[in-house]
Amino acid sequence: MAGAKAVLPGYLTIQVDVDKPNREEWKVLIPEADDNLLYIAGIAGHLFAVYTHNAHTVIKIYSIDGEYLKEIPLPTLGSARVWGYWSTSDI
Repeated sequence: MAGAKAVLPGYLTIQVDVDKPNREEWKVLIPEADDNLLYIAGIAGHLFAVYTHNAHTVIKIYSIDGEYLKEIPLPTLGSARVWGYWSTSDI
């Protein structure tokens, strides 16, 4: 499937098939959250959504299809980030 992904101002992530770009064809990959979505990184075949919540970072992992898998445990204060390549398992 040819497609494009975009982060919308409402802080949700959608998938749009370029052959069917009508809004009713859009698929929500990562739904809106109460926390501020900073960025999404495609790493090791997964989507890593990085949020801020009460002065600390929250990192949630989703499958490429948008299924929530887990949250990475982090200390309550401070910031963190993820970095890696889509095609390798190193994060």
